[in-house]
Amino acid sequence: MVFPLLFDMSSLAVVRKAGQATLASDAAKTDEIEDVSVPHETILDCMTSCIRVAHINDIVEQQNNLVHVFITSMSPGSPWTVKISAFSSIKELCSRLNKVLDDSQRTSLHANLTSLVQEVIGVHFIYYTFVMTCLNAISLLVSVIYVMSTSD
Repeated sequence: MVFPLLFDMSSLAVVRKAGQATLASDAAKTDEIEDVSVPHETILDCMTSCIRVAHINDIVEQQNNLVHVFITSMSPGSPWTVKISAFSSIKELCSRLNKVLDDSQRTSLHANLTSLVQEVIGVHFIYYTFVMTCLNAISLLVSVIYVMSTSD
């Protein structure tokens, strides 16, 4: 399964300010000339694709890893491109879970899916305030630019 490989890449990644994730194992190899790095948002985009096609039981099995990657990807030091990719993955996960929840009522899968949904809601809630603060800062900046351009 692809999920564990992506989680390994994500957990071993050291996020650079430019949004590049360098694998720690690759960085330790100083004798190699080539700089091996993968954009962190590419890892998240691959996770989104996996969520889209994976069996729902595999997604539930990887619940803790998914939530960990989402939280890590939306940390204050992460670039916007990484955060947008994380939200895109969460959106795909929610869409996928929504399709399955109705069909799984009164099963053990329903309880597992409910738990996953609660964790994802927690991730959204934690970062909702952060996103709103950033959007407010952007709108204030646009207002200042508008005022400056009209005063000329």
